[in-house]
Amino acid sequence: LRAAEQLERQGVHMSVYGLHTLKPLDAGEICTAAGTGRVFVVEEQQRSAGVGGDIARILLEGGAQLKTFRSFAVPDQFAGPVLSWQEQAEEYGLSGGRLAQSILDAVKGTA
Repeated sequence: LRAAEQLERQGVHMSVYGLHTLKPLDAGEICTAAGTGRVFVVEEQQRSAGVGGDIARILLEGGAQLKTFRSFAVPDQFAGPVLSWQEQAEEYGLSGGRLAQSILDAVKGTA
């Protein structure tokens, strides 16, 4: 949400969907939400077996025409040093500031 707030201040408008409101995954709602052609999935877990892959599958099977699809998650690797969630979010690009910059770069076509 912090990333969305930061982007809004920079003139980038987006909708944020919490998957707890879409579970079981509603393919129609996901495809409708992707109507802008830009989808950014943020997961607070490892990428492997995450919801980003499920969303990508739903969009591909639904014939979505996407300009941008990015999935942000913890890399699929063994854990390194013990870090707080805030430290992990910064390390893996999931903090509000880092997400906002990555999304802005993708929207501008520089990522």
